[in-house]
Amino acid sequence: MKSFTQASAHPPETSRTRSLTTCFALIAFLGLLASCGQNVNAPNKEMQLAATAVPQLQLQGGAAGVPVQPALEQKLIRTGELQLEVSDAQKVMLRVDSVTKSKGGQVADSRVTQDASNKYTAVLVVNVPSSKFEDAVSAISQLGDVQNRAMSSEDVTKRYFDLQTRLSVKEQSLTRLRALLDGRAAKLADVLEVEREIDRAVEELEQLKGEQKFYDQQIAMSKITITLTEQGAATTSQFSTPIVTAIRKSYETLGTSLAAIIYLISFLLPWALVLGAIWFLLKRYYLKKTAASKPPNAPPETKS
Repeated sequence: MKSFTQASAHPPETSRTRSLTTCFALIAFLGLLASCGQNVNAPNKEMQLAATAVPQLQLQGGAAGVPVQPALEQKLIRTGELQLEVSDAQKVMLRVDSVTKSKGGQVADSRVTQDASNKYTAVLVVNVPSSKFEDAVSAISQLGDVQNRAMSSEDVTKRYFDLQTRLSVKEQSLTRLRALLDGRAAKLADVLEVEREIDRAVEELEQLKGEQKFYDQQIAMSKITITLTEQGAATTSQFSTPIVTAIRKSYETLGTSLAAIIYLISFLLPWALVLGAIWFLLKRYYLKKTAASKPPNAPPETKS
């Protein structure tokens, strides 16, 4: 009876333990569902953030972590050629000069020739600011009938910035050399070696600065070559130009050769006269000496 009572006392404790276990399992399951919900929502939030950031990165021109390089300023050397037919070349030359000065430029060179029919041909080379290049070409084109028009641009951006980089590196090297010379005491031989390196670096630096100045001038100012031909002026074709040049040079060569011969004759003729006189005197002296050496009664020589 006692053993039955004890056995019947255990079932309430077992049911309570099972209830607690069930509660803990339910709580764990709910927590797992909550964490899964957060994990599911996290990618959606990350995708939304990424979708928001991508247009911003596209507007900035780069990706995350990659610095956006600034675009290099394009460096162009622009030149132009104009051939105009005009009624009065000299008057149009003055108008070209006026137009060039109004654009902030200047006439760098001018040449005028006159043919056999008293017609003038003028060639002018003007420099104008690159920003006014097209305006200057358009304004000058209106001064006559355009026979030929050509414009060209040379992109020197890469060469210019390579030169700028070399210039910066050379300046830094020169600064280090000067700091090395001033910063510590060294042997006389070392000091002289550093001074030689400084002199060489300064010379190379000046050359690089000269090249950069040349590029700056060519980029800032554009060159325009203008040919003004009066109406009815004789013009030589490209076919006949080499022939005319060859004939002119052959005449010049012939004249140079004749001049050389005249100089040679002028130089040799006095000496030839002197040598001829000496030869004549020597021959006469020899004949007299031969005649004096013969005996007076000697028979005349007979030819065999």
